[in-house]
Amino acid sequence: MYYYGKTDKGRARSINEDSFLMLASALCCFFMVADGMGGHAAGEVASKMAVTSMKRDFLEEYATLEYLPENKSLQVSLAGMIAKANSLIWEASLRQKEQQGMGTTLTAALFFGEEYCIGQIGDSRGYLIKPDGIIQLTRDHSLVKEMMDNGQISKQDMHSHPKRNILTKALGTEPHIEPDFYKGTLKLGETLLLCTDGLTNLLSEEEIFRTAKDVSCKEKVIQDLIATANDRGGHDNITVVLIQNSVS
Repeated sequence: MYYYGKTDKGRARSINEDSFLMLASALCCFFMVADGMGGHAAGEVASKMAVTSMKRDFLEEYATLEYLPENKSLQVSLAGMIAKANSLIWEASLRQKEQQGMGTTLTAALFFGEEYCIGQIGDSRGYLIKPDGIIQLTRDHSLVKEMMDNGQISKQDMHSHPKRNILTKALGTEPHIEPDFYKGTLKLGETLLLCTDGLTNLLSEEEIFRTAKDVSCKEKVIQDLIATANDRGGHDNITVVLIQNSVS
């Protein structure tokens, strides 16, 4: 498994409230992106808390696994990690007045070999990129997504709608949260791309595919994606993590 990730604050924001994480051991790998929300830089706090919590859990419980216990599937494992992170952020928001209401999106992929499970909350996305196309694996937890599903707006309207940043679900905003889970196998020649909405609000799926389908240089792919988003205004923080199943 080959991977690369990068975050950029964009051209309009003074701080970067995005965070990301990439961890790998012999058989297990873990990747995540998080886009924080909340005033007084609380969004930055929330996304970093999510990274810190998930990193600790992975290193303590999964980094040295030689096999996956029968009673602990990838989804069960990931659900437990997300629940802990949610509790930590929720409790911190109750203790600190300036952090009340803080939260973060979360899109995380836990791998055991080629098998993966994605846990997702919010509107950061996971894409599967194949040689012949791109598939959005995750479903946005956002008001505009619900409006589109109800036929109130078109898919094209989602990117420019004034309420496009309103989430219907975020990590740490309530004591208990139910993520969505997506399972699959990353086959040889396929790529998993995780990103925050600073990318997807400014690039179409087709544009992401055209840039990412040639993953011979993962660093350049991500640099090009971020550069394009910044060239179009860089209105938000931009984070991209790319995981490729390749023999070289």
